[in-house]
Amino acid sequence: MELCSGGNLLNADIGNWPQARRILSEVLRALAYIHARGILHRDLKPANILLTTDADLRPGVKLADFGIAKVVGHGDSLRATTFVGSPEYMAPECL
Repeated sequence: MELCSGGNLLNADIGNWPQARRILSEVLRALAYIHARGILHRDLKPANILLTTDADLRPGVKLADFGIAKVVGHGDSLRATTFVGSPEYMAPECL
């Protein structure tokens, strides 16, 4: 795994709206990429969004911790039968 020396979003000091918008845009782009390939992260939270600095090999926001991710095939139901993830970041309808 590559080094992301900027820490994670949970501990980040986001100073302004343009910086927050850039991070959000990159997170959404990463989610669109994995969703297009049938992968659900299932534990998206600030601690799993890693940030880079100019000193890192590849700049940008990285999604981490795919330990409970699910691969969904065509026609699979997305209805949850068991709940996984961090409850404080789950959608209310999942609790």
